[in-house]
Amino acid sequence: MKLARIFYADLQKTRTVAVNGPKSKQELIAQLYAGLALPTGAGQNWDALDEVLRDLAWIPEKDIVIVNAGLDSLPADDLVTYAALLADAAAYWKG
Repeated sequence: MKLARIFYADLQKTRTVAVNGPKSKQELIAQLYAGLALPTGAGQNWDALDEVLRDLAWIPEKDIVIVNAGLDSLPADDLVTYAALLADAAAYWKG
């Protein structure tokens, strides 16, 4: 087997967050906050989630992977907003 065909990822220093089939914005945010081990007191709205995704100082891992599954269960407008928040956060962390 050629080494160039092997994909390797060291996930020991990576925080992996699973979002699975949320049916509402509140359920989506709850799953994200649980996976991120968010400090208590964070708001349960889009603005708060945006701030959370840009300030991850409490997480010791430097790499964070959010695995999204079953997002088609979200209302369309919430899915669009969530996708935009993720894109904005990725652009922010990219520098």
